[in-house]
Amino acid sequence: MKKISLLIVIASLIINICAYSLFEDQSGNYIHSFSARTSAMGTTGAAGGQSLFDSSINPSNLSFLERDFNADLSLNFVNNEDDRSIPLYNFFDSYIDNATYSNNSNIFNNTAVGASYRLSNGTFGFTAGMMYRPIIDFSSIYDEQVRNDASSDADTYPPILAKNAIKGEGSIDAYSLMLSSSYSFNEINKLALGLELAFLDGSQDYKKTINWTEFAHTAAGQGVLNDSLYKANYNYDGLMFKLGANYNLNRRLRLGFAFQPKATLDMTVKSHKEFDIIYPEEKLEGDYILPTSIRWGLTYLPRNPFKTTFQMDMEYKKYSEISKFYDDTYAVFVGMEHYIGRAMPLRLGFKHEQSFGNAEIGAISMPTVSAGTAFPIAKNLVLNISGEFSTRTYECLDLFHDSFYDHNGLWRTIKPKDRGWENPDKVEEQFLKVQTNLSYTW
Repeated sequence: MKKISLLIVIASLIINICAYSLFEDQSGNYIHSFSARTSAMGTTGAAGGQSLFDSSINPSNLSFLERDFNADLSLNFVNNEDDRSIPLYNFFDSYIDNATYSNNSNIFNNTAVGASYRLSNGTFGFTAGMMYRPIIDFSSIYDEQVRNDASSDADTYPPILAKNAIKGEGSIDAYSLMLSSSYSFNEINKLALGLELAFLDGSQDYKKTINWTEFAHTAAGQGVLNDSLYKANYNYDGLMFKLGANYNLNRRLRLGFAFQPKATLDMTVKSHKEFDIIYPEEKLEGDYILPTSIRWGLTYLPRNPFKTTFQMDMEYKKYSEISKFYDDTYAVFVGMEHYIGRAMPLRLGFKHEQSFGNAEIGAISMPTVSAGTAFPIAKNLVLNISGEFSTRTYECLDLFHDSFYDHNGLWRTIKPKDRGWENPDKVEEQFLKVQTNLSYTW
């Protein structure tokens, strides 16, 4: 058990691949769509077709775009706030409360662009499109201070022993060719099939450091403590396929289905470690796996004086293909768009996703609420904007092991010891995502 007076931060030097949150240590942060309309409507889009970026969810959506030529530019901002706390116990080892020892708030961004064109004779239609977008983002920043067990009051704090940091940057990008063909049985019933072939390429730079302060060097003795460094560079390349289908059942209901089979990317890693000694650079090769994804959904247009659209999707991801210790996940997406007269649309959404887990903590639920609208800028040019807020709470082990800081002269009364799953950290995270995209149609 760790006893602290203010901040005692500790965790292990382990290899992570981080993305916004330090929880996704192998998967990275998956980006569903760059459509602000889709994001505002709970990221629904299996039976979409209102935006070019909907085709990243279901490529057959290309056949349902209202105009023959479509071009989109999207900019996405994500703010991640991470609060980590440790349990506090009294003299009788009874639980008191959780004390926050680290708070990090960082903003990340990424961009996507795409264009498509359709040929149609009324019965048959063929649409081709190209798109660039990041699908996995490895961005992460984490800083913390390690302080000893000296007493503190309103004016003084325990001295800082070390400053720890984790930083990851990079992404896996998709360069996609999308094809969709459609057949209209009559004015109402229409069937569309779609295919996305994506060439995946990307890299990640990852660094984890522990830097001792001058106070620690003086207390422990000069030459006793050595700064620690782990850094790695990852490179990825491979192919991804996605199949989709859409069917207009009647004037009110459209059904959609998308299937992405397991994609295995080649991964090469170059890593370097510096602890008490400097280790030679290591080179490894392996696989990075995007698990099978199955998604289905519907769009419903109720009878209403003003245009209203309801959408709902469900998704299943087979994370057990990555490791037998991971849980498969399910997600539900719900969204609505309502036009107030002929003015701007009001879009609202909700989604409930599970982050893949492991044997100790299982899958972590992350509910999200969203809203958005659109503004006409000029003829055929529209600006869409959306905002999302997500939160989740889970338990995890330290990021830097306590025992690493167990040196003579650094502590007054305690000896830091590693904590296991019997006494884990509590992590509370909030995500605020703002997405905009500029759409041109002709």
